[in-house]
Amino acid sequence: SGCTFCEECAEVCEAGVLSLTEGQERINARFIISTESCMAHHGTICFSCKEPCLEEAILFAGMFNPVIDDDRCTGCGFCLSRCPTGAITFQPLPLPAAVEA
Repeated sequence: SGCTFCEECAEVCEAGVLSLTEGQERINARFIISTESCMAHHGTICFSCKEPCLEEAILFAGMFNPVIDDDRCTGCGFCLSRCPTGAITFQPLPLPAAVEA
């Protein structure tokens, strides 16, 4: 399953990328689909990542090209947990200067 937004992971995250500051709507990370590992990119019909996404953040450009819409993605991880090949990963983004200080 994906994130329940209980914030337990944010409490133990040493890098601080999972903590939300006031007014922040998303975690400081971005989800990425590997074209090398993704079954759809290799011509297999697979919607394992798209179907559980409650925010409809995974779009398909054609039948075999899933793309994550960063503006819609909340970082819940449903797609990551459902991908049968582990093709979805997340990349921490730099923290805003106010958080680093």
